[in-house]
Parts: sequence; structure tokens; C-alpha cells
Amino acid sequence: MERFVAEDEEHEEREKFMSLGDHLEELRIRLFLSIGILVLFATLCGIFSFRLHAFLTSPYRTLTGLDLFLGNAYGPLEIIVKLSIMSGFTLALPLLFAILWGFITPAVSPRAARTGYAVILSSALLFWAGLVFCWYYIFPISLQFLFVDMLPEGVLPQLTMEKYYSFLFLLHTGCGLFFQLPLIIVLLGALDIIPFAWHVRSYRYVIVGIFIIAAIVTPPDPLSQIIMGSLLVLLYGISLVIVYVIERVRKR
Repeated sequence: MERFVAEDEEHEEREKFMSLGDHLEELRIRLFLSIGILVLFATLCGIFSFRLHAFLTSPYRTLTGLDLFLGNAYGPLEIIVKLSIMSGFTLALPLLFAILWGFITPAVSPRAARTGYAVILSSALLFWAGLVFCWYYIFPISLQFLFVDMLPEGVLPQLTMEKYYSFLFLLHTGCGLFFQLPLIIVLLGALDIIPFAWHVRSYRYVIVGIFIIAAIVTPPDPLSQIIMGSLLVLLYGISLVIVYVIERVRKR
């Protein structure tokens, strides 16, 4: 009890000396710092953009034996800029959100602030895990299905570079966001918004919803949909175990 009182007093002290102008100034500094970090990471990724391009297009070239072609004169510049920004943002994700969360921490208790940083790190790790899983499993299966298995006779599976990267970015971003599901379930359970008892009653509908969303996010091939849905059902089960443990600890 004394520890919580001490935390509340520390929280009041932090709030006491910050006026509205101080908050706005801190927000401005944090926004500029976030932009600076994003530019730095994007620049570093831009230095290796040609190697990154060769790596990201290698599955398509290996599978089809064909090269991508340009859709417009500004295609290379457009792709280099997008690739640098997307890669830089992906790498800097936890830093960017931690900086912005630091603006909120004066309004919450120190324990809640630490929990927020843990959530940010967990979210970034899950997003990266979704990208890795998509790259090694969902993306190759999708390419095989779309450009080999379903390809009509007499048609070359040749894409513009812009279309290829749109497909790549969309698929990987969707998988990365989809992997946030366990974190959302744990947070809702920890806040007692959706308790474990609700999942006991409704887990069948949740599983059906997972497979429906997996079918929307992934290309229209059954194998990638089944793999994605099965993995997320596994993560869903792990999340329920964590929610159950949290509730048991809370009751004690």
C-alpha cells in the first residue's frame, strides 16, 4: 500500500511543474525527434536500397526466371523512396512509439508507464515476427500459387516493379498487423474488458473470425490461408493462457 501511495505522490510531483506550454513544447520536441530518427533510419536503409531490392525481388526472379519491368519513368525513384521509408519505419518502430509514449507518461503512474513501454516492445516484436513469417512461408506460397499454379497457358507471369512492391508491402503489412491479435487479447483481458469467461463462451466464433480474416489478408490460395489461420489460432490459445494467469493473480 505504501508503495502505491509513493507512486501517486511521485506522479503528482511530475504533473505539478508542467504547464500547457511545457506540454506543447515537449510534444514539439518529441515530434521533431521522431521525424529525425525516421529520416536517419530511412537514409541508412536507402544506402543499401539496391541490395535490399535484389533481396526482396529474388523470390519472384527465382520462381519465374523473369525480371520485373518499369511501369513509368519515375518508377525507380519512387520504389527507392518507398523502400527506404518503409524499411526505416519498420526498424525504428519501437523507438518511434517509445518517444511518443514518453509524452503520455507524465499523465500516468510510473508503473503504468513501464507497462506501456513493455507493450510497445511486445507490439514491435510481434510485428517483426509477422513480417518474418510472411516472408518465409506466406509470400513464397502466394507467389507459387498466383504465378505458377494458377497461370493460364501462354501467359508470362511478368509484373511491373511498382505492382510487385505493392503486393509485397500489402501482404507483409497485413501479416504484421494481424500478429498484433495476441497482444490485443491480453490487454483487453488485463483491463477486464474482455475476461477469460467471455472467451470460454465465444472462442468458437473467434476462431471462425480468425480464419475469415486470414482469408481476406492472404491471397486466394487455401494453403496460405490455412497456415496463417492455424498459427493465429495457436497464438490465440497462448493469449488465453496469459489472460487466465493474469486473472488468477488478480484474484489472489
